[in-house]
Amino acid sequence: MLEKEAFGAIQKFHQSWYDTFHTVTQSTFDVQGRYALYMQNVLTDGIETLKGEIEIARQLLNVASKPQDQQDALQEFVNGGTEVYLRSIAYVQRTVERGGEAYRGNAETLREMSESLIRTAQEQQNSLWS
Repeated sequence: MLEKEAFGAIQKFHQSWYDTFHTVTQSTFDVQGRYALYMQNVLTDGIETLKGEIEIARQLLNVASKPQDQQDALQEFVNGGTEVYLRSIAYVQRTVERGGEAYRGNAETLREMSESLIRTAQEQQNSLWS
């Protein structure tokens, strides 16, 4: 009878270790996946932002190569520069917002993992002392 109880306790202990390992592994994959998606979005958005800025630069080079009124050319350069600046600021803003979302999601994942690990540890302790 004692062997049966010992075997049952060992099984519970092994199951709790398995559950702990599973929780940590799943949480790690969730966090890594969120970071990977964040980085992919930052790079993709950055490339698209740069493409738009390159197009503006090309337009400004065309303006500079054509003879025209200096006042008109200056206004086009100011407008183009402003557009590049606004695109860059919008990109930074999107990057920060997405980063905040990723960090909040990761903080929630880590909080849930911590709670799960605490529950598992308490269950292990209870099963050892009961």
